[in-house]
Amino acid sequence: MKKFIVFAALALISQACVTGVEGNGIVKKETREAAPFDKIEVDGAFDIFIRPGNYSAVTVNTDENLLEYIETYVKGGELHISSTKKLGHYEKLEIYLTMNEFNGADLSGACEIQSSGLLTGKNVELDFSGAVEVDLEIECSDLDADMSGACELSLKGKAKTASFEISGAGEVNAEDFETEECRIDMSGAGEAKVFVTKKLDIDISGAAEIYYKGNPGEINRSVSGAATIKPL
Repeated sequence: MKKFIVFAALALISQACVTGVEGNGIVKKETREAAPFDKIEVDGAFDIFIRPGNYSAVTVNTDENLLEYIETYVKGGELHISSTKKLGHYEKLEIYLTMNEFNGADLSGACEIQSSGLLTGKNVELDFSGAVEVDLEIECSDLDADMSGACELSLKGKAKTASFEISGAGEVNAEDFETEECRIDMSGAGEAKVFVTKKLDIDISGAAEIYYKGNPGEINRSVSGAATIKPL
């Protein structure tokens, strides 16, 4: 009985020490077939690179023994990216995407996304949680971003309207993203920089900071706490 307990304890300790599947250090690219998609959902510590094109394409770049654990599939026009097993150390964990149109991203974990070239979209919806970093150049009709945690969003381009809902220590750098109307709903210690030319609606609480440019003709404020609102 004592031996069984010892073996069981060792098994539990061994299992607790498992950090995930280790990469073999040999990086390989794999291009995958994909149905058309205009949105992405990412769960995990991926580095995502998006470029515009007249087609949809997916390329995975990681240690060759990890390729089988990187899942990519399209459902309802949305590309889902995740790992089927916990991953340990790896050389790279990159996904390269080509998109005809970009209309949204649902991101969780510690992923990073950046675009190379101007993306276009209609009603863009962004939903981030965790330690997400996103850097996009995009032109669209409307943009709606919902951020929680220590997320950072950098935008260039333009839209008719934009809405940012930020909780926690989120940061929005959109001073080069021109909008006609912008709404900011912020709680916590976040910071936002925006470019708005007509109407700015602000609802903030906590130690949030908002900076704006564009000389909007109408500014509506609802402020509580030690918030800061200043022109850039």
